[in-house]
Amino acid sequence: ILEAGRGNIDGVKQWYDKGKVFSGDYATSDYRVAVLTLSDASGLEEGKQLLIKGQKSFSDLYQSYKNLGNIQKVQHQDTIAIETLGKAAHTKTEAVDLFSVYYDMAFVSARLYKMRNDENYKTQAIQYGCLSVQYFPMYKPALMLVKDLAGLEVTGDSSGVSLAAYQTAVSEYAKTVI
Repeated sequence: ILEAGRGNIDGVKQWYDKGKVFSGDYATSDYRVAVLTLSDASGLEEGKQLLIKGQKSFSDLYQSYKNLGNIQKVQHQDTIAIETLGKAAHTKTEAVDLFSVYYDMAFVSARLYKMRNDENYKTQAIQYGCLSVQYFPMYKPALMLVKDLAGLEVTGDSSGVSLAAYQTAVSEYAKTVI
């Protein structure tokens, strides 16, 4: 959108190509139409509006998946919720939203692990917890979840264990997980 605003059609195409590498969805979205429209300099404003529409489509899709996943989570439909939240995470890239989706996924996976005693859910919970902490450092619930499930030892000083100590331990551990 920024490149289209600058009138840099080649810049738009370069970003579009990068987007296609990360997500095949770009090829079938409003982004594809926008880039085709931008292939002619006369379609610059129309192409820009289509890019904005495409951005909104992805945002709306993400919100729909996330809301549905959270409803399923509240209803304790955990296996369905984890799949739906996974779709939401796949659809979104902004860090602050990914933190919450990954934490939700970690929480649901941990609950599934406790209910079913299936190690795969434990592994999933740890991975998602580490991703949540990567995007939102110092988030205590995610730090504690990873620490408890992974059995991490965290040492403190005379005043106790600080949040920073948990963050350091989980960040070091996350390097082996992510």
